[in-house]
Amino acid sequence: ELEAILKLEKNNEWAMSQLTTIYRKEQDWKRAGQTFEKYVKMTGRDDMHKLSLFKIQEGRMLTQNKQFSDARQIYEEALAINENLAVAYYFIGNSYSEESEVEYQKSLKTDTLHAGGDEPDYMARAKELLSKAIPMWMRYAELKPESAWMVIHLLKDGLFALDRYPEIEEILKQILKLDEDNIEVIASLSEIYSHRGENVDALELI
Repeated sequence: ELEAILKLEKNNEWAMSQLTTIYRKEQDWKRAGQTFEKYVKMTGRDDMHKLSLFKIQEGRMLTQNKQFSDARQIYEEALAINENLAVAYYFIGNSYSEESEVEYQKSLKTDTLHAGGDEPDYMARAKELLSKAIPMWMRYAELKPESAWMVIHLLKDGLFALDRYPEIEEILKQILKLDEDNIEVIASLSEIYSHRGENVDALELI
């Protein structure tokens, strides 16, 4: 019925708004975003932040469906709308990480079935993808240091898998420069010192 209204009166703001709501409830984020974009242009409202969040939801659905490249393209579109949208970097990093896990699982199956030959190097691909996730999560932490706890464990695990674990100390120090009272970062950094046997430094930091 709403679509019928818009065929008769394409600039009907109420119908456009209601249609956006329906698409959102159906989790049809692509149509929700497209309809909301038309609504924003029609009304002249400055609501581009909300539009960028529709893009984020669309990207998340694509990631769930393992359409990783398409998802990252949508996240980039969200950043084009709002360049300081930190959550976009978080989800770009996650998409690389999840795609890396897919390639890693392929490598396990390949190792089981084949003892050599010209099989694709899934492990190399997995590491390449995971390495691309690291700067995305770092960028998220830079933009939202108070929420760095969302990516610290991801950075730790990712760098460890890439044999780059020593880098985590410098990353944590960089976050502390932006948010010196970040308890999660302080705890993680002191844990590193403790593991190295530098207990005095760990206690001083705490």
